[in-house]
Amino acid sequence: MIKIRIVLATLIITATGNYVSAQCPTSVGLIGTPMSNSQGCYMRVTDAIPNSVVSISNVQGVVAQGTANAAGTAIIPYPCTENIITSISSTYAGSTTQTCNDFTFAPMVSLPVKLSSFTASLNDRKQVVLKWETVFEIANERFEIQKSTDGSSYSTIASLNSSGDSYELKQYTYNEISFFAGDIAFYRLRQIDQNSHVTYSKTIYINDKASDAGGISLFPNPLNGSGSTIQLKGLRAGEISYDNLRICDLSGKNISYRITGPNSFEPLSALQNGIYIVKVKDKTLKLIKQL
Repeated sequence: MIKIRIVLATLIITATGNYVSAQCPTSVGLIGTPMSNSQGCYMRVTDAIPNSVVSISNVQGVVAQGTANAAGTAIIPYPCTENIITSISSTYAGSTTQTCNDFTFAPMVSLPVKLSSFTASLNDRKQVVLKWETVFEIANERFEIQKSTDGSSYSTIASLNSSGDSYELKQYTYNEISFFAGDIAFYRLRQIDQNSHVTYSKTIYINDKASDAGGISLFPNPLNGSGSTIQLKGLRAGEISYDNLRICDLSGKNISYRITGPNSFEPLSALQNGIYIVKVKDKTLKLIKQL
């Protein structure tokens, strides 16, 4: 029996039955994420049976197949001209055949890179250590590290080649040796794919100057779209703590958050559109969240 549910415009198809679910590695079943770029269409499948053959199908039958790795992940290319993919299955033919047909489709994402984090910290020598992680990379050529002293004009200070096509977690690190004690800088990643398409990461702010209570401000403000990381400008790196930072809505209800860097924090859940109050040390700031 097949149940079809539509949630927030995302088609979620779940196969039911104890026999099928019992053979899936997790109770959630297979997770299929449609992906696309200028070179074609792909289906990223996670939580498959390790080393199994993963098949994606439409109403006319199997469209394409791939092999899951030891972690149960596969990226399967398929023609964009095919009808919508409607089902996913994972089959491992060992001493006994194991099959998982329980699946869910996640919203489509754009390739070539899924950046899961981008952080900065100061080491003991006052060098900025930039770190970022990718969940997958397809047709990615390189990352350029860009720096600015005013948050407006950026220049490229280094370039790191991609690790190659991957659907596993990849980690990158870059030590920025031109940052000195007392400096202020903004950093971002410029990602370039093999077709010369360019995308930018969020901006990270680092301040090693003495704090200026009168000059403390929030960046970006307003906070637009799906972005959630908030930078505190004018505050010396590392002076943010859970003891001196508070976020609340206009009714006074506290908003839970986590500190993500020497000068940054982000709410634990997405903020609704509106006005919020940020209190840091003895400074009270207004944060606006809008689409």
